Amino acid sequence: VMGWDGANQSASYFGGFEMQFLAEEGTGDKQTGKLRSIDLEAKKGAIFVDASAELVEDGLGFDAQLQLAMQKSLSLGIDYYLLNGVGAAQPLGVLSSPGVISVAKESGQVKDTICYENIVKMYARMYPQGQQRAVWIANSTTIPQLLQLSIAVGVGGSVIPVMKESNGQFSLLGRPVLFTPNLPILGDANDIIFADLSQYAVGIRREIRLEKSTIPGWTNDLVSYRALVRFDGQGIWSSAITPRKGDSFSWCVGLAERA
Repeated sequence: VMGWDGANQSASYFGGFEMQFLAEEGTGDKQTGKLRSIDLEAKKGAIFVDASAELVEDGLGFDAQLQLAMQKSLSLGIDYYLLNGVGAAQPLGVLSSPGVISVAKESGQVKDTICYENIVKMYARMYPQGQQRAVWIANSTTIPQLLQLSIAVGVGGSVIPVMKESNGQFSLLGRPVLFTPNLPILGDANDIIFADLSQYAVGIRREIRLEKSTIPGWTNDLVSYRALVRFDGQGIWSSAITPRKGDSFSWCVGLAERA
């Protein structure tokens, strides 16, 4: 897949193009855009299981139950590797994709904590168009810290919670918060990230499929099952954006370790 390279915007704009101003009947200069290749190569995920013929025959709805368990396990695996995959034989997960920015901890910040300044600085490093699309994704171990974040109004005034809840849904600075066990635990790097997932490409070559055969375990009277899926993923940016002025931006911003 071909994509436009918009990483360096210090002297041009998206895709290497720059606006020109022309006088009446003036002649514009032709420009050459910058393209980059985005390669998705399907990786095969699989689960193989043998079951005795007796279990298959006597277990109530065994095939359906096994299929559900294997499909759910593969789905959970897809979720994990789309966040944490390191490339090569795995997808290049969100955390390993090019252009991810890490926001440093505050000076003197206590270990295993999240402070309001962390959240504000992460939000500020999201590229402007992504601020209205990005979501917060955090490990569930961060919940006590996030629920205790607050802003004091005036001297001895009211305390306003930073993470808000409405109908069971949480938000930080107006953007949704999703909790998952697939990110590092509280205090480790990227225990919370702010990401515009529209900038992460996922390709599914083969949907999860369950297959069954008696041939491999014929002599042991076993029934063999396998569940397969082929997929890949990676961020579509080649690097963080270098703007004309100010700090670099990204589609995914993480929080550095607080040890």
